Amino acid sequence: MKLLNNILLFLFRIGISIKRPIKGSFEILDDFRYSYLFGRTLMVDEQQYYSDGNVSKVNNTTYQFDIKKEHVFAKPQWDKPEMDFDYTSGMLFSNEKFLYGSFEAEIYIPKGYGLWSAFWLQGESEKGFTEIDIFEYYGKDHRFSYCTGYGIDYAHNLSKGGIGIHDKRLENSWNKYRVDWYEGKDIKIFVNDILVGKRYGKPFTIPMNLIINMAIRKKIGTKLDKFLPTKMFVRNIKYYK
Repeated sequence: MKLLNNILLFLFRIGISIKRPIKGSFEILDDFRYSYLFGRTLMVDEQQYYSDGNVSKVNNTTYQFDIKKEHVFAKPQWDKPEMDFDYTSGMLFSNEKFLYGSFEAEIYIPKGYGLWSAFWLQGESEKGFTEIDIFEYYGKDHRFSYCTGYGIDYAHNLSKGGIGIHDKRLENSWNKYRVDWYEGKDIKIFVNDILVGKRYGKPFTIPMNLIINMAIRKKIGTKLDKFLPTKMFVRNIKYYK
Protein backbone atom coordinates (compact mmCIF):
# COMPACT_ATOMS: atom_id res chain seq x y z
CA MET A 1 0.00 0.00 0.00
CA LYS A 2 2.86 2.41 0.75
CA LEU A 3 4.35 1.81 -2.71
CA LEU A 4 0.93 2.46 -4.29
CA ASN A 5 0.56 5.71 -2.36
CA ASN A 6 3.99 6.88 -3.46
CA ILE A 7 3.14 6.10 -7.09
CA LEU A 8 -0.17 7.99 -6.86
CA LEU A 9 1.57 11.03 -5.37
CA PHE A 10 4.28 10.92 -8.03
CA LEU A 11 1.68 10.80 -10.80
CA PHE A 12 -0.11 13.77 -9.25
CA ARG A 13 3.18 15.63 -9.02
CA ILE A 14 3.95 15.22 -12.73
CA GLY A 15 0.35 15.89 -13.74
CA ILE A 16 -0.66 12.71 -15.58
CA SER A 17 -3.19 11.28 -13.13
CA ILE A 18 -6.82 10.65 -14.05
CA LYS A 19 -9.46 12.86 -12.44
CA ARG A 20 -12.25 11.21 -10.48
CA PRO A 21 -14.89 13.85 -9.68
CA ILE A 22 -17.57 12.95 -7.16
CA LYS A 23 -21.22 12.81 -8.20
CA GLY A 24 -24.50 12.94 -6.32
CA SER A 25 -26.31 15.28 -3.95
CA PHE A 26 -24.49 17.18 -1.23
CA GLU A 27 -25.05 19.76 1.47
CA ILE A 28 -22.97 22.84 2.18
CA LEU A 29 -21.66 22.71 5.75
CA ASP A 30 -21.81 25.98 7.67
CA ASP A 31 -22.49 25.06 11.32
CA PHE A 32 -19.10 25.60 12.98
CA ARG A 33 -17.56 26.86 16.20
CA TYR A 34 -14.18 28.57 16.05
CA SER A 35 -12.28 26.47 18.62
CA TYR A 36 -11.82 22.90 19.81
CA LEU A 37 -14.36 21.61 22.32
CA PHE A 38 -11.65 21.67 24.99
CA GLY A 39 -9.77 24.86 24.23
CA ARG A 40 -8.08 27.31 21.90
CA THR A 41 -5.05 25.28 20.86
CA LEU A 42 -3.91 21.66 20.78
CA MET A 43 -0.72 22.34 22.78
CA VAL A 44 1.32 19.85 20.73
CA ASP A 45 3.60 21.47 18.18
CA GLU A 46 1.52 24.67 17.93
CA GLN A 47 2.09 28.17 19.27
CA GLN A 48 -0.97 30.11 18.06
CA TYR A 49 -4.22 31.07 19.79
CA TYR A 50 -7.43 30.31 17.87
CA SER A 51 -9.55 33.44 18.13
CA ASP A 52 -13.20 33.83 17.12
CA GLY A 53 -12.30 37.22 15.71
CA ASN A 54 -9.86 35.69 13.24
CA VAL A 55 -12.58 33.90 11.27
CA SER A 56 -15.14 35.75 9.18
CA LYS A 57 -17.60 34.94 6.41
CA VAL A 58 -16.82 36.63 3.11
CA ASN A 59 -20.07 35.36 1.58
CA ASN A 60 -22.50 32.48 2.07
CA THR A 61 -19.95 29.79 1.22
CA THR A 62 -16.52 31.36 1.91
CA TYR A 63 -14.61 31.76 5.17
CA GLN A 64 -11.57 33.97 5.73
CA PHE A 65 -8.90 33.08 8.30
CA ASP A 66 -6.66 35.92 9.50
CA ILE A 67 -3.19 34.88 10.67
CA LYS A 68 -1.44 37.58 12.69
CA LYS A 69 1.54 38.31 14.87
CA GLU A 70 -0.49 39.42 17.85
CA HIS A 71 0.02 39.03 21.61
CA VAL A 72 -2.73 37.30 23.61
CA PHE A 73 -2.75 36.25 27.28
CA ALA A 74 -5.40 33.55 27.61
CA LYS A 75 -6.18 29.93 28.48
CA PRO A 76 -4.94 27.46 25.86
CA GLN A 77 -7.42 24.85 27.11
CA TRP A 78 -10.34 25.34 29.44
CA ASP A 79 -8.68 23.43 32.32
CA LYS A 80 -5.24 25.08 31.91
CA PRO A 81 -3.87 28.32 33.38
CA GLU A 82 -3.52 31.41 31.19
CA MET A 83 -0.37 31.80 29.12
CA ASP A 84 1.19 34.10 26.52
CA PHE A 85 0.67 33.66 22.77
CA ASP A 86 2.52 35.68 20.13
CA TYR A 87 0.32 34.65 17.19
CA THR A 88 -3.41 34.30 16.50
CA SER A 89 -5.18 32.30 13.83
CA GLY A 90 -8.49 30.67 12.95
CA MET A 91 -10.34 27.38 13.02
CA LEU A 92 -13.59 25.81 11.90
CA PHE A 93 -14.82 22.94 14.12
CA SER A 94 -18.14 21.38 13.10
CA ASN A 95 -20.86 21.17 15.71
CA GLU A 96 -22.18 18.09 13.92
CA LYS A 97 -20.48 14.69 14.02
CA PHE A 98 -20.38 12.45 10.96
CA LEU A 99 -20.08 8.72 10.36
CA TYR A 100 -19.04 8.02 6.75
CA GLY A 101 -19.42 10.11 3.63
CA SER A 102 -17.32 12.31 1.36
CA PHE A 103 -16.00 15.64 2.58
CA GLU A 104 -14.72 18.27 0.18
CA ALA A 105 -13.54 21.87 0.38
CA GLU A 106 -11.76 24.41 -1.79
CA ILE A 107 -8.91 25.94 0.19
CA TYR A 108 -6.44 28.76 -0.51
CA ILE A 109 -3.25 28.07 1.47
CA PRO A 110 -0.99 31.11 1.92
CA LYS A 111 2.78 30.91 1.71
CA GLY A 112 4.61 31.24 5.01
CA TYR A 113 7.52 29.62 6.83
CA GLY A 114 6.09 27.71 9.78
CA LEU A 115 2.44 27.84 8.74
CA TRP A 116 0.68 24.51 9.27
CA SER A 117 -2.73 24.22 7.65
CA ALA A 118 -4.98 21.18 7.96
CA PHE A 119 -8.31 19.74 6.81
CA TRP A 120 -9.27 16.73 8.92
CA LEU A 121 -11.80 14.60 10.79
CA GLN A 122 -11.39 13.67 14.45
CA GLY A 123 -13.47 11.69 16.93
CA GLU A 124 -13.13 10.30 20.43
CA SER A 125 -14.95 7.71 22.55
CA GLU A 126 -14.24 5.30 25.39
CA LYS A 127 -12.73 3.01 22.73
CA GLY A 128 -10.06 5.56 21.83
CA PHE A 129 -9.78 8.04 18.99
CA THR A 130 -10.04 8.18 15.24
CA GLU A 131 -8.43 10.70 12.92
CA ILE A 132 -8.40 11.17 9.17
CA ASP A 133 -6.06 13.91 7.93
CA ILE A 134 -7.36 14.82 4.49
CA PHE A 135 -4.28 17.00 4.30
CA GLU A 136 -1.70 18.81 6.36
CA TYR A 137 0.46 21.37 4.62
CA TYR A 138 3.75 22.45 6.19
CA GLY A 139 4.94 25.82 4.95
CA LYS A 140 8.41 25.31 6.40
CA ASP A 141 9.35 22.69 3.79
CA HIS A 142 6.40 23.03 1.33
CA ARG A 143 5.15 19.54 2.20
CA PHE A 144 1.67 18.11 1.61
CA SER A 145 0.84 15.12 3.78
CA TYR A 146 -2.12 12.90 4.71
CA CYS A 147 -2.55 10.39 7.48
CA THR A 148 -5.03 8.18 9.40
CA GLY A 149 -5.09 7.13 13.03
CA TYR A 150 -7.04 4.74 15.24
CA GLY A 151 -6.39 3.69 18.82
CA ILE A 152 -6.05 4.86 22.39
CA ASP A 153 -3.03 7.02 21.58
CA TYR A 154 -0.89 8.11 18.65
CA ALA A 155 1.30 5.01 18.98
CA HIS A 156 -1.58 3.18 17.28
CA ASN A 157 -1.45 5.41 14.21
CA LEU A 158 -2.15 3.26 11.19
CA SER A 159 0.11 5.24 8.91
CA LYS A 160 3.18 5.33 11.17
CA GLY A 161 3.64 8.92 10.01
CA GLY A 162 2.11 10.90 7.19
CA ILE A 163 2.77 10.22 3.54
CA GLY A 164 3.22 13.20 1.28
CA ILE A 165 5.13 15.23 -1.25
CA HIS A 166 6.93 18.55 -1.45
CA ASP A 167 4.87 20.70 -3.79
CA LYS A 168 4.90 24.51 -3.80
CA ARG A 169 2.04 24.56 -6.32
CA LEU A 170 -0.39 24.22 -3.42
CA GLU A 171 0.68 27.60 -1.97
CA ASN A 172 -1.03 30.88 -2.86
CA SER A 173 -3.59 29.07 -5.02
CA TRP A 174 -7.06 27.57 -4.79
CA ASN A 175 -7.19 23.78 -4.75
CA LYS A 176 -9.93 21.26 -4.00
CA TYR A 177 -9.35 18.60 -1.35
CA ARG A 178 -11.55 15.57 -0.64
CA VAL A 179 -11.78 12.35 1.33
CA ASP A 180 -14.07 9.42 0.52
CA TRP A 181 -14.79 7.52 3.74
CA TYR A 182 -17.31 4.68 3.43
CA GLU A 183 -17.95 1.58 5.48
CA GLY A 184 -15.99 -1.43 4.28
CA LYS A 185 -13.95 0.52 1.72
CA ASP A 186 -10.49 2.06 1.52
CA ILE A 187 -10.24 5.67 2.65
CA LYS A 188 -9.34 7.69 -0.45
CA ILE A 189 -7.68 11.12 -0.57
CA PHE A 190 -8.09 13.45 -3.58
CA VAL A 191 -6.58 16.75 -4.70
CA ASN A 192 -8.44 18.52 -7.52
CA ASP A 193 -10.37 15.26 -8.10
CA ILE A 194 -7.11 13.34 -8.58
CA LEU A 195 -6.63 10.28 -6.37
CA VAL A 196 -3.38 10.82 -4.44
CA GLY A 197 -3.61 8.13 -1.78
CA LYS A 198 -5.46 5.29 -0.06
CA ARG A 199 -5.61 4.05 3.52
CA TYR A 200 -6.97 0.82 4.97
CA GLY A 201 -6.93 -0.87 8.33
CA LYS A 202 -9.30 -1.18 11.29
CA PRO A 203 -12.85 -0.02 10.60
CA PHE A 204 -13.42 3.58 11.62
CA THR A 205 -16.70 3.40 13.57
CA ILE A 206 -16.50 6.50 15.79
CA PRO A 207 -18.44 9.58 14.58
CA MET A 208 -16.10 12.51 13.88
CA ASN A 209 -16.11 16.29 13.77
CA LEU A 210 -14.86 18.06 10.66
CA ILE A 211 -12.02 20.54 11.31
CA ILE A 212 -10.19 23.10 9.16
CA ASN A 213 -7.49 25.16 10.84
CA MET A 214 -4.28 27.10 10.38
CA ALA A 215 -1.67 26.41 13.05
CA ILE A 216 1.78 27.91 13.54
CA ARG A 217 4.56 25.51 14.41
CA LYS A 218 6.98 25.98 17.28
CA LYS A 219 10.75 26.43 16.97
CA ILE A 220 10.66 28.60 13.84
CA GLY A 221 12.08 31.76 15.37
CA THR A 222 10.98 34.94 13.61
CA LYS A 223 11.18 33.58 10.05
CA LEU A 224 7.39 33.63 9.73
CA ASP A 225 7.00 37.28 10.71
CA LYS A 226 7.84 38.70 7.28
CA PHE A 227 4.85 36.81 5.80
CA LEU A 228 2.38 38.23 8.33
CA PRO A 229 -0.36 39.26 8.42
CA THR A 230 -1.74 36.82 5.88
CA LYS A 231 -5.01 35.05 5.10
CA MET A 232 -6.27 31.57 4.34
CA PHE A 233 -9.60 31.11 2.55
CA VAL A 234 -12.01 28.17 2.58
CA ARG A 235 -15.09 27.85 0.40
CA ASN A 236 -17.74 25.32 -0.65
CA ILE A 237 -17.37 22.90 2.27
CA LYS A 238 -19.45 19.98 1.03
CA TYR A 239 -20.70 16.78 2.60
CA TYR A 240 -21.87 13.88 0.42
CA LYS A 241 -23.79 11.37 2.53
